[in-house]
Amino acid sequence: MHLKKILIPIVIIILIPYPAFCQKIFREGYIVKPGGEILNGLLEFRQGKKAPSVCTFKRFEIAVPVRYNPGEISEFGYSGGNRYKSIVLDNKETFVEVLISGSITLYKKGSGYLLEKSGSGIIDVSGGKIVFGEGSSRKEFTELSSFLRYITEDIPVTVSEKAEPHKDLIPVISEYNKKSGEDYIVSGRDHSGSMIYGKSIRAGTRLNNYGVLAGLNSYSLNIRSTSEFYTPDPKAAITPAFGLAYERILSRLNNKISLRTEMIFLKQSFYSYSETPGQTTIMNRDDAFFGFTGIRIPLLLRYHLSSAGIRPYINGGIALTGFISKKYVHIQETETYGNIILTSEDSELKNLPGEITGLLGTGIKIKIMHGLEAEIQGRIEVGHGLLNSGADREKLKQYSVQPAFLIGINF
Repeated sequence: MHLKKILIPIVIIILIPYPAFCQKIFREGYIVKPGGEILNGLLEFRQGKKAPSVCTFKRFEIAVPVRYNPGEISEFGYSGGNRYKSIVLDNKETFVEVLISGSITLYKKGSGYLLEKSGSGIIDVSGGKIVFGEGSSRKEFTELSSFLRYITEDIPVTVSEKAEPHKDLIPVISEYNKKSGEDYIVSGRDHSGSMIYGKSIRAGTRLNNYGVLAGLNSYSLNIRSTSEFYTPDPKAAITPAFGLAYERILSRLNNKISLRTEMIFLKQSFYSYSETPGQTTIMNRDDAFFGFTGIRIPLLLRYHLSSAGIRPYINGGIALTGFISKKYVHIQETETYGNIILTSEDSELKNLPGEITGLLGTGIKIKIMHGLEAEIQGRIEVGHGLLNSGADREKLKQYSVQPAFLIGINF
């Protein structure tokens, strides 16, 4: 009954993270205020090839999202991905995607392309007639090839005879900016829904992670018995714990939710001593020595509060501890009124084959370098205990409480 009361809230807490699958996706990025101030944080990601009409930004995971319209910020972008800039187009502020920035800047708006060179203003180069300059310097071009040759005449670049916007703009402008010797940026454009998965793997957000861990495990066994037989009352015992871990990211769109299992080696020893006066004896002294050597295998559902850098998390699940070896020895000394001491030894209580526990925990991951992170965690487990009193078991009520502190390295 005690175990059911413990496991029900644990199961509820485990299920809490699942709505995260349905939540909006946020990725690391930045915004630039009109005055030039840069704020780093998280940007909402929306699938599709069109530039977003608004920017949704928050400074950290649990912060309230803020929506920015074009003109309220001058630029925003995803770390290692798309960049967007606020420009005036047809007398209206709008966000456009920045494909290339440098001596010549190339934008994309929907299926169309826009170009800007040396304060020339925004020029539509999506196809058809192209107008460059104003007044006496105004020039008109009927095809893209002649226009590209004109704006790149100071630096020789390769332009095809029949240039097309979606094929030739990026290679030609990239080559020009590179040869100009000035700083330039070619933005990544593979943040489609299908590419986030592949990109995350290439960037180091692997689906599968492995680790080693070590720390301390405290085991407190609480026993109530109405049996006439001796029942030990041990103090909490602390022992080293160490093992291996495997963690699997569940969501292809972010790395916040994962399933983790571990294999932890434990060697726990207990001692109990008591003195009780007897009705026909002066004193009964009881010593109990018992313990186990075992392997604990927890299965945890873990939810991270952030996607990169310092990553706090919560987790919950169940664990099975299998006892490889076990022992129980009870020694009783009986002192009679004739000053005679009688000693007896028994093993009436036995250890169960293993123990099932429910657990909750929290921790933090800290990135050390690419592909390597440190982890610090604390957890508490509650189980059904480890002793079996045989035929008299119904009179033995027990449960265990096991807090643990662990540190580890994940790779």
